[in-house]
Amino acid sequence: MHSSASPAGPGTGAPDTYRSPLAVLAWWVWLAFAAANLIDIAVQGRDHLSAVAAATLVLITGIVYVAAQRPRVLAAADGIVIRNPLRDHRVPWPAVTDVDLRDLLRVHCAWPEPGSGPPGGGSGILDGGQDPPPVAEPGSGQRTRVIQAWALQSPRRAGVISGLHASFGPGGLARRSVGGQAATAGSPGAVHRQETQRITRALAERARRARADAPGLVPDPASAWSWRAVLAVVLPALLLVAVILA
Repeated sequence: MHSSASPAGPGTGAPDTYRSPLAVLAWWVWLAFAAANLIDIAVQGRDHLSAVAAATLVLITGIVYVAAQRPRVLAAADGIVIRNPLRDHRVPWPAVTDVDLRDLLRVHCAWPEPGSGPPGGGSGILDGGQDPPPVAEPGSGQRTRVIQAWALQSPRRAGVISGLHASFGPGGLARRSVGGQAATAGSPGAVHRQETQRITRALAERARRARADAPGLVPDPASAWSWRAVLAVVLPALLLVAVILA
């Protein structure tokens, strides 16, 4: 797990950045492969099949970019920014009610309904998949949401038998077993999961402190499509279709 942090520490300077080193490596390996093949096609290719092959390489490059190079988690001074393949999510620290680790890192958030008071106690979690829409808890005066971060993946089967699930809630930061398949404690999979758990606990603790420092002040989370990422896939796809039909 790759992370970069500001020398001044959390809350100052550049945000802490967390992403998968394997995904970054995959991106650069594919980029080198694609560039070499495109150069070869440019030098030797003169037929329709070569044009289709070149357009296919460009499309796959766009897909690898959004799937491997773009995803990351940024722990900024004002909140968590989750960059998934096609969407960006910004969650202010006071809105984060829980951070846990399943196969992906998940950020749970809650914020008041318009005209209602601040959320009180508990996280009101809805485990609804990749990016469920905000849902109002009946009678609670708050909305809840869970966002999964593609950048921080750690399948539970890669952890040790007593893999830990880092979480915090009304009782504060806690560690509890989530099971998992047997793995050697020093194996790459186990080490990777332990590092991801460490990041999970660090993010959870920052959110807990933010909620304690700003009680009642809960800004709304925000999500938006990354049109640069969308175009990185859509434009090469259209190019490939045009080349095939030409």
